[in-house]
Amino acid sequence: MTEVFADSFYWIALLNPTDAFHDTVLGTPVSGRIVTSLAVQLEVLDAFPRIPRCVQPPSVSGSGRRTIRKSQ
Repeated sequence: MTEVFADSFYWIALLNPTDAFHDTVLGTPVSGRIVTSLAVQLEVLDAFPRIPRCVQPPSVSGSGRRTIRKSQ
C-alpha cells in the first residue's frame, strides 16, 4: 500500500472551512494511506488554539468533590 505524507498545510486546510485551500484539499483525491508526524500534529493543534467548549472543565469545590457546570 502506498503511503502519502500529509503535512500541516493539508490538515489545516482540510479542517478549516474558511481556509483559502479548503476546497482544493477536499477535491484532491488521495490514493493510499495518509501518514503524518507528531510535529505536524502539534503544528495543527497550535493553529487552532481556541476549541469551543460546551462544558467547562470540572472544578474542585471546598469539600473536594468535583462539580461540572454547563457553560451559558
